[in-house]
Amino acid sequence: MDLFYSYSTCNATADDWLKVEEDFVDNNRFFGGIDLKISIPTYFKQYMYKRDSKGIILTERGDEYYNDSIPFEGVYIHYLKQIMEVSDGDITSMTFTHRSKVSDIEHPTSTYTATIQDIADGFIDMAVGSFWVTPQRLRMASFSLPFASDKYSLVIPKPSNDSSLAEEARKVLAPFSFGLWGLLLGVIAVTALLSVWFTDPHANQIRPPNTSRRNSTNSERVTMQELKRTRGVSGVFSNTMEK
Repeated sequence: MDLFYSYSTCNATADDWLKVEEDFVDNNRFFGGIDLKISIPTYFKQYMYKRDSKGIILTERGDEYYNDSIPFEGVYIHYLKQIMEVSDGDITSMTFTHRSKVSDIEHPTSTYTATIQDIADGFIDMAVGSFWVTPQRLRMASFSLPFASDKYSLVIPKPSNDSSLAEEARKVLAPFSFGLWGLLLGVIAVTALLSVWFTDPHANQIRPPNTSRRNSTNSERVTMQELKRTRGVSGVFSNTMEK
């Protein structure tokens, strides 16, 4: 809930408040004339950047990013310098520098998180940039009130009220382009043809019964019977001879 004080309604003036405010600002220094070391996480055109030897604004980081002799420029740097001027000596100087290479190794996917890591490690006093406030970063450092914000919107085509068969069929095909659908159908067709091509045509045919093995078995049985008979005759003949 917002509260407002009306001087006219209360029949008062702001003189007393202005007197207290003036005394407080003149006699108190929050930082006591400190020197701030401020890190710039990356290049962001118009907001924080460096220039090459020809004076062209750089959008991609190179070796010059780690060279502090080349000054940072941009809206954010100008904003902080204005704060230093209105501090009336409370902030003596500001040194703008790069993030450390050690934090790049620890956080290789985010230059902004790497810069916050430098604050947590005590390498710098503060950082300026378009930081998203995340739980991970809040555990490493405190954030000031935002002085700028961006709004993101998702824009999609207006849904149609057409419920015809052609429109419903189009929705089914909508996830992929016609070229990709053609590629999928082509892959399916080629796979089917290859499977037919490399399939043995005789694999599923019913094999006739193996009559040769049956004939061989029958022949073996006849031979054994004849052999037994021969041995029986021979045995009788031998017995007769012995007697």
